Amino acid sequence: MDTLGLAALGLADVQCLYRKRVSSEMARWMYSFGRQIFEKGDFINEGDAIPGPDPAQRWVCRHALAMIPPVRSVIDIEPAEEKSSKSVH
Repeated sequence: MDTLGLAALGLADVQCLYRKRVSSEMARWMYSFGRQIFEKGDFINEGDAIPGPDPAQRWVCRHALAMIPPVRSVIDIEPAEEKSSKSVH
């Protein structure tokens, strides 16, 4: 999932490759995180861990290029429990 649109404002979009999650829950969470970036700018440092949809989980953030077009900078979020299964990049 990808926020697609913040880059047009000069901000980093957010992307997250996930499995076994409810898409509507992820959409709400991504919207909330994208809104924070819209309000604060890119406040995420490489390797920062942020609360996931379940605040007890910490998800790691890295700056990367988008997995889907258009080519742009994104904050790539890696769900905590899916670290070993992520193979895209």
